[in-house]
Amino acid sequence: MDNTTYRSRVLETESKPGSLNFGPATLLVALNMAVAATMVLDQVKRAIYYGKEMDPNKTLDSLGVMQSAGESLKFTIGTGRYRDPMDVHFFMDKLPKGVVQQINPQTVDMRLLHAALGGFTESGELIEALLPTLLGKPVDRVNVAEELGDANWYGEIALDALGLTREEVNAANIKKLQDKKAGRYKAGTFLSDDAVNRDTGAERAVLEAAVA
Repeated sequence: MDNTTYRSRVLETESKPGSLNFGPATLLVALNMAVAATMVLDQVKRAIYYGKEMDPNKTLDSLGVMQSAGESLKFTIGTGRYRDPMDVHFFMDKLPKGVVQQINPQTVDMRLLHAALGGFTESGELIEALLPTLLGKPVDRVNVAEELGDANWYGEIALDALGLTREEVNAANIKKLQDKKAGRYKAGTFLSDDAVNRDTGAERAVLEAAVA
């Protein structure tokens, strides 16, 4: 199936709620918890694939955020108040004052939020599908393929929301990798130092030229 047809099929099955219908502060805390989890796994990834030691401070800080966020979520979820549009009042003593004052659900792009939440959960399901392989079992190719397909579905929603094609984003992604100082793949081999020691400013400039 070509990507144009795929996108049209994706959009036919996309859910588009009229409003957030969820407590913005609860959402913010949950998203921070998700980001912290990705930070921990990023340290694991770097240790396995780039030969880097895990950063104890970054890892422990992220674990602390996850624990704190979990405790904060217990109240609103446990009491069913996670849909309260004024749930920020329940977090007054848990969030920085400046953050509390800035919370504004009206600026949330519902389609991008959908894609981000879905992409995160599908990533978790992909990881879950690989857990049995650590216990001596073979990969369930059908399950893994399903999770990859679902992740693509959410990614296509994000691309459409941004007015971008998959081809544009793919090209920008490879150009970003090849335009690094030494080129992560320019010499035909992977360079772990380039993967870790990133010039994010230069990468941003490449992406802005390609997709902004």
